[in-house]
Amino acid sequence: MSTISSKIIMRGVVAGALLLCIGVQLSWAWGREGHRLTALVAEQYLTPEAKAQVALLLGKETLADVAPWADSYREEHPETGKWHFVDIPSTEAKFDRNRDCPVSQADPKSPWRDCVTDRILYFEGRLGDETLSTKERAIALKFLVHFMGDVHQPF
Repeated sequence: MSTISSKIIMRGVVAGALLLCIGVQLSWAWGREGHRLTALVAEQYLTPEAKAQVALLLGKETLADVAPWADSYREEHPETGKWHFVDIPSTEAKFDRNRDCPVSQADPKSPWRDCVTDRILYFEGRLGDETLSTKERAIALKFLVHFMGDVHQPF
């Protein structure tokens, strides 16, 4: 194959790729639908007992209905923003809580830090704490459903 025909083929490939990109809508990393889809999959794996507990806490709402809730909550409660992710430096091979999960700005003495991994554990504990009100446990479940989606979001 000649150099000229290789250049023509390469230009065609590049032009085709650019044309495909023009037609693609903007993609937000995960968004409402990504959270809903994650929750729909999770609902398929719930035991009958777990389904009953979800109904007790959420009433007629499903896990998919509440999955995007924490993003809306964050708009009015910006202190929860760092709870949705953890940033591991690209030069590092694994998560290090002391490096990657900042101490809570709202409560520096709290054992819980401001990143998704700590907040999953925090809300898991609250969800299982039967001394809390149904409303508090429902909020914990909403955060957990959302954060399980966040921790699995594509990069």
